[in-house]
Amino acid sequence: MLSSDLLFLQQTDVNLLVALAALLDEKQVGKAADRLNLTQPAMSQRLAKLRLLLDDPILVRAPGGFALTDKAKGLQPHLTKSLLLAQNILQPATFDPATTQGMIRFTTMDFAATRLTQSLFDSLLEFAPNIELEFVRRPKNIFEKLENGELDLALGGMVDAPPNIHARHISNDSYRFVVAKHHPLAAKNKITLADTANYSHIRYTPTGAVEPMVDALYKKHKLQRRVTFHSSSMVVLLEGLKAGKHIAVLPWQLTQAEVHKLNMVPLDVPCIEPVDLMLYWHARSHKDPLHIWFRQLWLELLKTSINDIEAANTRYKKTSN
Repeated sequence: MLSSDLLFLQQTDVNLLVALAALLDEKQVGKAADRLNLTQPAMSQRLAKLRLLLDDPILVRAPGGFALTDKAKGLQPHLTKSLLLAQNILQPATFDPATTQGMIRFTTMDFAATRLTQSLFDSLLEFAPNIELEFVRRPKNIFEKLENGELDLALGGMVDAPPNIHARHISNDSYRFVVAKHHPLAAKNKITLADTANYSHIRYTPTGAVEPMVDALYKKHKLQRRVTFHSSSMVVLLEGLKAGKHIAVLPWQLTQAEVHKLNMVPLDVPCIEPVDLMLYWHARSHKDPLHIWFRQLWLELLKTSINDIEAANTRYKKTSN
């Protein structure tokens, strides 16, 4: 709307439209007043203001009472639609996931997404069949994507979120250096951080807290980390590790069972401190009913997945002892 239009509405008593709707329905001042719980003089004052504003008498005497003018008859359908629209804006219908339509764009580590996708779609098919989903390959500029609306939800370990980004702590995960069983370091005793600097590394490229912390660890010990493979996919990263050339830093709780299954081993060398796993979303969707419902579903699926991972890790520990 133009500024002049907004200024006109600001200077006009919009409540007059409600009085106009009652007058058009009842075609009588007294009945319109009763309908809005007003006195007849008060409704008469509103009718007088409306006549000036619209430059039309609105109600005219007719046999048996009053009738609407031609202009008033023409206004009635538009007024009814406008007031219904205003009511829907100010008093939205109760949220029902079964009938709601919408799109949710989310991102997380693809390795985590593979664990959650089937359960996510099972839940949507049961409770919210009209919701569309888009999985966004984990970008480097997650907060920027949340800012401009290209993302609705992001799961990961990140730092220094902007003030208009909401966050929910999910869990934390320790990190380990991991290699294939036929990597030279796999059979070596008393490995040091300096030993790991002599071999090629895979770097998980999306923005987050982890890789900068690993770089800082090497810098602190005056070592140079030799990165020869970059991957934005954790699935591809794990496949690259299987070749036996590289070292990677992996979230241990999340990948421990998979590392065992893929015939890889952790190195007994100190790594970075545990990193918090966070769920992020933008302030504009914080109170949106669909987003609230989806975030809760996502949190429940994450909780179940974390419990499943812990159970798998327990089984792994028993079989490896």
